[in-house]
Amino acid sequence: MKKRFKIAALAVMGMSLVLNAQEKVTTENGDKADFVYKEGKVGIGTTTPDKKLTVLNNIKILKSGNARTQGDKAELIFGELNSDSYSGGIRIENTNSNPGYVNPKMVFSLQNRNTSTLDQVKDRMTISPRGYVGIGTSDPKSQFYISGGSNDWNDFNQGHALGTIHLDPENTSDNYGNAITFGASDSSDGETAQAGIYVRSDGGYGTKMYFSTTNSYAVGSKTAMAIDADGKVGIGLGAFNPKSQLHITGGSSDWNELSQGHALGTIHLDPENASNNFGNAITFGASDSNAGETAQAGIYVRSDGGYGTKMYFSTTNSYAVGSKTAMAIDSGGKVGIGTTSTGSHRLAVEGSIGAREIKVEATGWSDFVFYNDYKLPSLMEVENHIKEKGHLKDIPSAKDVEKNGFYLGEMDAKLLQKIEELTLYTIEQEKKITVLEKQNSKLEKQEKEIEELKYLVKKLIEKKN
Repeated sequence: MKKRFKIAALAVMGMSLVLNAQEKVTTENGDKADFVYKEGKVGIGTTTPDKKLTVLNNIKILKSGNARTQGDKAELIFGELNSDSYSGGIRIENTNSNPGYVNPKMVFSLQNRNTSTLDQVKDRMTISPRGYVGIGTSDPKSQFYISGGSNDWNDFNQGHALGTIHLDPENTSDNYGNAITFGASDSSDGETAQAGIYVRSDGGYGTKMYFSTTNSYAVGSKTAMAIDADGKVGIGLGAFNPKSQLHITGGSSDWNELSQGHALGTIHLDPENASNNFGNAITFGASDSNAGETAQAGIYVRSDGGYGTKMYFSTTNSYAVGSKTAMAIDSGGKVGIGTTSTGSHRLAVEGSIGAREIKVEATGWSDFVFYNDYKLPSLMEVENHIKEKGHLKDIPSAKDVEKNGFYLGEMDAKLLQKIEELTLYTIEQEKKITVLEKQNSKLEKQEKEIEELKYLVKKLIEKKN
């Protein structure tokens, strides 16, 4: 049964008598000092009331009857004189559905704003039987539970728009702000550590938000993350003034060559999924127009199905749907560019490679051709091999290259071997040419001498005749 009490009425005491300027009312124990009416003010437990009703110590409001049933209420009502409507109230209500048992909750109700009638009273705050406080809800699920969003905030009016919760510093000084702090305990001694969210002015008519934590047994808290007025986020000590949209300071001391698999880096993305081939990604959007994002790229990491990981670097063709893998790194560190299949190669490239310079570190170079014990094939042997095989000795055929490719360092060494052999052939031929030139010079001299002798013989014959 609903029970209402109007502060302005003395009917709550069941009285109809007219009191003088100051009258003491006799109570059950015969005293006349418990109830005083003085100059239109009522005092209970005091002889000097200063309000319409002044009570010393406690007030007890009871519902009628003793049958403890769900929905029983005892209520304190605030309303208007000569009206059955009211503008607010505080009530205690039993929420237990078992007859004879009590689970009391306290409800604070208030009339809607900007209304001309007093019949639009709604429950505004509830304290549950467990002591949970709810605002905007009759069933709070935690120590402090708020229901209802903020429709006052938008992208064009962030600065002075109010949220569901608003903390006002009530101070016009520069760099002044507000904070929400959280205490934590590792022992029965109570709070041993603290963290918080702090907001203060940045001194330039903007705000800055700090997220702080506390080291074990440290005095005071340190800023773990900061967000400046432009939305730039800094994570780590020394990142109070982030220089990019996400600025992270501090390296990873947990990674080493012996424990890579489970070591954590400065940034760690956990898939939180035990399925095979599941992983994580960092994606990047890009735009070529004012229509927003038109392309995407990303770095993807997923399990390779064999308790290892594989990393994919993807890009997007113009106006293409979805992204394509531009480079992949498998669990063995093999890199594929333009392909995800590296075979037995440390680096596999699908397509051409352009470079200003390539250095190949190789062993087994071909200087052995110049050793004294090297058996240089004769040109006849070379000719016969070409006629029989269709290619130089120790050089793979076109079919072999097409099928298996070739190793650049090994091929360079073989080509150098042929160049060095050709050099030896050239040197040998040069020696032979030198000998031939000498012989030719001799023959030319002899031929000249013969011609001179022929001339002399001819002259002698002419004289005799």
